[in-house]
Amino acid sequence: MSPSSLRVANRLKSIKVSPILALSQRARELRAAGRDIIDLTVGEPDFDTPEEIKVAAKAAIDRGETKYTALNGAPALLEAITERLADRGMWGRGRAVIACSGAKQVVREILDFNPQLKDLALGEVRNLSITPKGAKAPIGYGLYLPAGYKAGERYPVVIQTHGWDPKSFQMAGESSAGYAAQILAGKGFVVVQCGESPTFTNPAEGPDNMALFEAILDELDRQGLIDTSRIGIQAWSRTGVAVRWTLVHSKYRFAAALLVDSMTVNYMEYLTAEGIRASYQDTLEAINGGSPIGRAGLQTWAKTAPAFNFDDLHTAVKIFAFQPLGLSEPWEDYVVLKHLGKPVELTFLPDSNHWPLRPAERMTVQDGAVDWWAYWLKGEKDPDPAKADEYRRWDALRAKSG
Repeated sequence: MSPSSLRVANRLKSIKVSPILALSQRARELRAAGRDIIDLTVGEPDFDTPEEIKVAAKAAIDRGETKYTALNGAPALLEAITERLADRGMWGRGRAVIACSGAKQVVREILDFNPQLKDLALGEVRNLSITPKGAKAPIGYGLYLPAGYKAGERYPVVIQTHGWDPKSFQMAGESSAGYAAQILAGKGFVVVQCGESPTFTNPAEGPDNMALFEAILDELDRQGLIDTSRIGIQAWSRTGVAVRWTLVHSKYRFAAALLVDSMTVNYMEYLTAEGIRASYQDTLEAINGGSPIGRAGLQTWAKTAPAFNFDDLHTAVKIFAFQPLGLSEPWEDYVVLKHLGKPVELTFLPDSNHWPLRPAERMTVQDGAVDWWAYWLKGEKDPDPAKADEYRRWDALRAKSG
């Protein structure tokens, strides 16, 4: 084969000249043209190599030290650097040191701000669809398989509602509001990420979404993929309507639920919207079949509003509330469940955005969600001593609820 018959792969066309090397070449050209240039592009000094370094380099060549070293530098050199810095009080012994001939060799080590990610096991993600009873067309959803998935083994499952998009890269799910799909997959969970609600703003919103959740669970159970005694479901934002209806009316018994800053469709939510969000009251009336004001209206809501129907709930419920108004809405859920002796916990983040943005808030919600699922669906506890109080509370909830 002659060189002229070789074809360059198209993907090589996307490779560009290194910006730093291009700037360095430009600096050399300008200097050759007589310009006074200070070159800060590449990492090399503007003076000759000191004589003692030249002598040491020649001696190393004579000793046969002419092979590749470890990526982070020769061990003897690293030890010498560490000792010198420690003697001068600049660096503690035992700290990491890297010695290289250029930054590109170790830039990943230097910029690895999340070294814990090397231990993250990712699960396979499948884009699927299903047509639940009464639906006119298939509805898409994402399925995250456990890392190291084994056919024939049944796993705990978490349904994350809201926002599946097969064209986007969703490590956690739709938002930072408690979704943690790949973290859960790495811990041995099946995760279902549902798409948008098939029905909005009418009495069928709860039942139609429940039909979707149940159809997915039926299919995963038929495939022998999930353990139906270990099912969890999460609500965020609008899907609070569907999840609360499902918890009350589904044929499946959910072991745990997570309700994150979500619509409750409850009586107190209607009252607190007075004078603030009239259109919101209209939405609640459309879902529950009318206004709750007056004896007849209240009797209708007694059948449709979730908090009036928590008596037979057998689910451990974790509630996250954001901002003062966001606390007033799920407060009815919390108080009713508590007085009924159900396992319930509420965490209030007064300054959090509906879509948590601050790192501390995101950690509280997402890490808290993972801990909640692991505890109630797998009986696992994080050994971190800082979480001891959290597990003492949950142990007490479990003991109290029987």
